[in-house]
Amino acid sequence: MRALRSQLTYANVVATIALFLALTGGAVYAASKVRSSDIAANAIKSKQIAPHAVKPSDMATPVQFVAKAHGGTASFTNATTDYPLSGKTTWTQGPKEVDEFFVQAKGTVASDPSSPFPTPCFANVIVKVDDQQVASAGVFSGTGTAASTGALMDTGDKDQRQMTASLQSFGCSPDSHVDSVTIRGIGTG
Repeated sequence: MRALRSQLTYANVVATIALFLALTGGAVYAASKVRSSDIAANAIKSKQIAPHAVKPSDMATPVQFVAKAHGGTASFTNATTDYPLSGKTTWTQGPKEVDEFFVQAKGTVASDPSSPFPTPCFANVIVKVDDQQVASAGVFSGTGTAASTGALMDTGDKDQRQMTASLQSFGCSPDSHVDSVTIRGIGTG
């Protein structure tokens, strides 16, 4: 302790305080003086932006998830049946907002062997918003996964929306089924 006190002089203390003010005060000064026009185009990369620092409202065209839904195993019954969804299936579509939907369906289908005529199996997952079809993903024989997109245009008002789904099939064997469905809705504008 005595060795430290012997090194503490007025000049050392003032130099330490000056260094501290220069480091912290300079950063505050720079933060208040740097404008977007002072930064070169493409100079800031995503790794330099803190997580969650940019919010949808900060973007020129705001982007946000409006719906995130999924469904589980269900049988294709050679008819149209309701398909329950869980997750976020309701939202308010804002004025000038366009919502786009991405649908992925996984399942197993085959043609009905008891059919007197060879008919292909057609099996779809139909996604509707307020009873308007916005997307569908078909599961076909030989392919276990199907993907599709669809869009819902804005009405100019703030409208409450409800997403539902159904299964539709024709000419499928009784063991044809969907394993899972994932739906993502993204709103822009």
